[in-house]
Amino acid sequence: MSTELRHLGHLAFKGLRNNHQIEFDEAALLECFEDLADTDSTNDNNPYSSEVLDMVKETSFLHSADADLDTSKKASQQSWSFLHLTFQEYFAATWIASKMTAAGDD
Repeated sequence: MSTELRHLGHLAFKGLRNNHQIEFDEAALLECFEDLADTDSTNDNNPYSSEVLDMVKETSFLHSADADLDTSKKASQQSWSFLHLTFQEYFAATWIASKMTAAGDD
């Protein structure tokens, strides 16, 4: 599974598990990626690297409604969400399937 898909899947799953959270600020994204690094032995990227964070933000599956914010405030105040709940559900399902497949291989 590619880095972007792994991160999107984990973010989607964690959001749905956490009271159906659908909006994520940058702190929530970083926290999710840190959690992924702690639990996923296949994660070979630093969760705090700006490249991974930018890569996930730039996918066509995440959307920011805060595009009109002043650029100096964007990083700390911008929030992100999946384009539609079905995308979040799909990525969460792929995350679960990958974990079940990995567990079956052991």
